Amino acid sequence: DDESASPQAAAKPAVQTRESPSTFVPLLHRIGEEGSFTERSKLWYRESTTGGALRVRIAQGKLAGEELSSFERLLATGGYYTLRLPSNLSDTNSRPVFASVSTCSLVESRFQEHLEL
Repeated sequence: DDESASPQAAAKPAVQTRESPSTFVPLLHRIGEEGSFTERSKLWYRESTTGGALRVRIAQGKLAGEELSSFERLLATGGYYTLRLPSNLSDTNSRPVFASVSTCSLVESRFQEHLEL
């Protein structure tokens, strides 16, 4: 649970694109247990017209510069990498949900992320 980061502070409205009927929300991340969440990439989703599951795609995000240096320091000392999304994708002001993984486990998995929504 992140007491210091306000869900509204980093939240951006879901956006409907012209090119497709997909909508996206920002996928926020934090390296370590201190600091604020920043946008890493976007999570695109499309609600099913037949009542089935959502179709979801995550834009690839890469660490570079200071974020990469922070990750490498955290890897040397042990720590967690955390993702944050709104609990209701249609309402970016809904309470956030968090997923954390140890940096060692993330490297061991070759940076494969599996999110279940």
